[in-house]
Amino acid sequence: MIKLCYIDDIVIPNVFKTIESRNNKLYITVDVGGASPTSYNNIIILQDGYYNGFSFAEEITKKSKIFTEYIHEMRADLIF
Repeated sequence: MIKLCYIDDIVIPNVFKTIESRNNKLYITVDVGGASPTSYNNIIILQDGYYNGFSFAEEITKKSKIFTEYIHEMRADLIF
């Protein structure tokens, strides 16, 4: 008796993380005004993962709010 087996279809996912350790940082420079103006260089680290346009915007907004709250706690006069 001959038994035959063959593969008629194969699916290889083509999905890669949108954000991972090589591209998860946003570099921001904040200029603080006042009597002695100062510049602060900051890095915001995004969570590694798979993002579409909406979820990516949500992640950036979430991290930006945390950063903005920190700036407000410093009571800094920001220059844009």
